[in-house]
Formats: sequence, C-alpha cells, structure tokens
Amino acid sequence: MSETPNLSLPFLAAGQAQKHVTLNEIAEILDAATHLSVLSRTLGTPPGSPALGARYLLPSGATGAWNGHDGKIASWNGFGWRFLEPQIGWLIWDQETNVHLVLDGASWVEVGNTSMIQNAVAIGVNATADNSNRLAVKSDNVLFSHEEGVGHGDLRAIMNKMGAANTASQLYQTGFSGRAETGLMGNDQFAIKVSTDGANWKQALTIDPVTGVVSVPFGIAGAGGGALSVHAPVNMGLATTLAAGALTIRLTTSAGLEPSGGSQCVLPFRSAIASSGEVTMRQVFAQTSITLSSGSTLGVLAANAPFALWVVAFDDAGTARLGVINCLSGRNVFPLGRASPLATSTAEGGAGGADNAHTFYSAAAMVAKPYCILGRLEWSSGLAAIGAWAAPDRIEVWHPSMKLPGDVVQVAHTVKTDTFTSTISGALTDIPGLSLSVAPTSAANLIRATPRVQGQTSTTGDACSFALLRGSTNIGGGVASGNRVSVFAGLQRTTDNNSTSTATALVVDAPGTVSPTLYKVQFILQSSGTLFVNRTHSDSDVAGVGRYSSSITLEEIQS
Repeated sequence: MSETPNLSLPFLAAGQAQKHVTLNEIAEILDAATHLSVLSRTLGTPPGSPALGARYLLPSGATGAWNGHDGKIASWNGFGWRFLEPQIGWLIWDQETNVHLVLDGASWVEVGNTSMIQNAVAIGVNATADNSNRLAVKSDNVLFSHEEGVGHGDLRAIMNKMGAANTASQLYQTGFSGRAETGLMGNDQFAIKVSTDGANWKQALTIDPVTGVVSVPFGIAGAGGGALSVHAPVNMGLATTLAAGALTIRLTTSAGLEPSGGSQCVLPFRSAIASSGEVTMRQVFAQTSITLSSGSTLGVLAANAPFALWVVAFDDAGTARLGVINCLSGRNVFPLGRASPLATSTAEGGAGGADNAHTFYSAAAMVAKPYCILGRLEWSSGLAAIGAWAAPDRIEVWHPSMKLPGDVVQVAHTVKTDTFTSTISGALTDIPGLSLSVAPTSAANLIRATPRVQGQTSTTGDACSFALLRGSTNIGGGVASGNRVSVFAGLQRTTDNNSTSTATALVVDAPGTVSPTLYKVQFILQSSGTLFVNRTHSDSDVAGVGRYSSSITLEEIQS
C-alpha cells in the first residue's frame, strides 16, 4: 500500500531520497481537500488564468484540461490541475450559490444553511416533529407573505386530499382539545363545525358544492342579538327497501348514506311545550328507520289507486324516531304541520296493526311529541294488492317551497262570456265554452272543481239541470233514480222574464292521473223549453238587464 485510503496521500518510503517532494505533495493535497470550498460547480471549461489554490467541482461534460474528470474536484497548484476523487460524506461549500453540498454516493445534495430543502423527513421549529406532525412549529405568530419582486403579489395556501371521502381541514384547539374545524370533512362540501369538548360536534354551516346553497341549521344571530333561524333539515335524504312485502323507510344523508358521526343529519323540532316558540336542532348519528309490515294498509282502500304517504320524525327526548301518515281519507285531507304543534302516534304493530288514514304510525307509540316533516312518498299507480308493499314511484324530500297536504298546487280557470241558447231536452248536452283541462302534478292529488252557470229557461215552471263530467264520467252529482239523472245543480223558471239563477257547486275529485284531464259542464232541459245561458229570456236592451258570465275553476290539492 503506497497511499492513504481516503485522501490518497502518498506514503514516504524507507530510505526514500528527496523526501521533501512527497511531503510537499501531501501538503498540496491536504490544502486542496481540507475546508473544501469551490468557486463553481457549473463551470465546464478551465479558466484561462486561475488563482493559486482555485478549486472547482467539475460538472458532466468538462472540456480541455478537465476532460475525463467529471465529478472530481479540480485544484490549481500554480503549474497544473490536481484532481481529487470525492468520497461519500464529503462536504463542500459552493461559493457561486452560497449553499452547502454533501455527497450521498450518487449526487451532491444541498444541506444545512441552504436556499432549498428537499425531501426532509420532518422539520421542527422550536418544537419536536414526529411521524404524525412532520412540521411542528411553536411561535406566537406564523407569517406567510407574497414573494417580493416576482410573481403577481398573490399568496395561496393549498391543502390537497386524496379523495372525496377524505378530509382537508383546519382544526382549532384549546388545550389540544378540538373546538372548531373548517374545510372539507369526509366529503366535498365545505363546512364549519364547532364543539365544546372536542367529542361532540355541531355542523354550524354547510355549502353545497353543486348548488352553492348555504345551510345554517342552528340559525344566525341577528344584529339585535335575536336568532334568525333557518329551520330546515340539513344533510337529509330518504330511501326505501323491500323485503317479503314489507317496506322499510330509512333516514339517510343527502348522499344516500347512513347517518354517522362524520356525516350526521340535522333535524329541526319545535319545543315540546305547546306554548313555546323555541326550536331545537337534533343531530342524528345512527341508522334511523321505520318498517311498514306486509298486510298493513295505512288506510289505502283500493288496489291500483294512486296514493301518497308522508314521512315525519318525532323528537323523543332528543332521539329522532320516524313516523308515517296517510293524510288522505276519502276526500278529507289531514292538516299536516298545521294542526296541534304536538302529535301522538300509534305503534305500527305488524300486519293489520296500521290500517287507518289520518293516523301517525311509528315503531313505538309516541305521546304528545314535537315532529318535523321529512318528505312524501308517492305510488302513482297504487299497489297491486292492498298491504302488499312495493317501492314508491317518487320520493320527495322536504324543501321550503314544498306543498303540504291541503295546499293548492295549481289553479286553472276559464270564463264563458258569450251567450248560449238551446232547445235540446231529455239528454245531457255540452255547454260550449264551459270545459277546461288540467294536468295534475301528482296522480295521488285531488282536483277541486267549481262549476258556475248563469242561466234561465223560457217556459214558466220549466227546469234545467247541470252536470259536471271528468271526461265522460259524471262526477259530483246526486244519485240517479228512474228518469232522474245525476246533476250538481239546477234552475227553474219563475214568472219574471228578466230573472236568472246561478247554478254552482264545489266538487272534490280524485282523477288518479297526471295526464291532461278534461272537465266540462252539461245541461239537460226538463221539457221542450229553451235554455238561455249568460242572458235573460227577454234579453231586453235596457239598463238593469245584464249579460252574465259562467265559469269553471279547477284547483289541484296536495294530498
């Protein structure tokens, strides 16, 4: 072995002549390798007049006297270039960029007081970082500012999560116990949550990423300190499942998932005290459902007849429990949400245990509990067999503009202003211009029809009757008997030639369709007299003798 293994310093041989030459070479190598500082690590061509002791870290593709020495340290000794082969762990200072470099065996890596830190495992500033908190900072203030002299003066902090179900948020703590959190928590809906103990959380605000709608389930404090509450369900949906003819109705999140601690439903309830106007928001963290047993009818009286059920939630001392009600009994509509502020329910009870309309049913009986409306389920074609449940054709979750049972959904109206005269008798006959079509929005809804005819007959003692038809079906009249037809109203001529009568009715119908449906008025004269519509018999052209109007009004009523 003639030289040292690391710096390749030559050994003095025994009895060597001119030992000073070897010693000088050793000194030269030590001078080049010790406290290593290079002028550049990018210069690839030797300078023309290098200073004595000048050192360079040679880049790839060096030329001239440096050719073939890529990656080595070139040191000028005044006569020529000496080349040193760097070893793993060598540390150099680059005077050109003012950074420290260390050789990791494959490349030079910037370290220490450098302008760039890459792939550091953890950084602690006045604190200890770990695998969970790879950046730990203890400081009264942390400043982020736009970069001077470059860019556009902007500053944006970016937090990126892997997928929608993950979380990207800012958590605010007191004594390392959570008190507030903002961001995308378990979904892509921006939210703000608050807590008093770090364990129980309330979602105070959410913003739907699709609609941009802001939900504030617990209300907003007004300028005067009062609460401007937004009393609506938040993150709520409904779903149904079938099993052996039974129907289970489930409360879900707006995404159709079971409520959980990470994504809870929030339901608004009025106070359990009837005389109080306070509102309580309840959070639902767990599966909540009700099952309608096979054989229970809920007051549905006929197969293949359209109907709807309403889903509610009861506040049972802080626990939300689902309930169901059929608000239509015959032509009578239950005032859901408008009757007593508290409601009592009957236990569903299995097959045959839930067979009445206008009755709340729940898994267990509720007594005088506050309730909120969650939505409406519709069977637009009814059930093939009463009590044999099928999936609903339509699920409508409650929203602020939703029509409740008894509300008018739409109104259609027509007025006949011209006169009509006819001598047809003995058969129901159309009155021209007294017909009107309506397309119900729900097959389960009712149509309230109000026909009105202003008329007179020509013969004293003669009579005329009027019928209301849906298509070809006579509705709203009395029971036909013998030669007497079913009609809703009539008129009879008096001795006064200028007298008229008004025939009107209010008929509640269940057309059971969403197709355009025609309603019309027909007349039938008793004898061979004449019917005059919208005028008197004499039709005298004098003051006080009028020309009249007749009409039909159709109103769709939510059931």
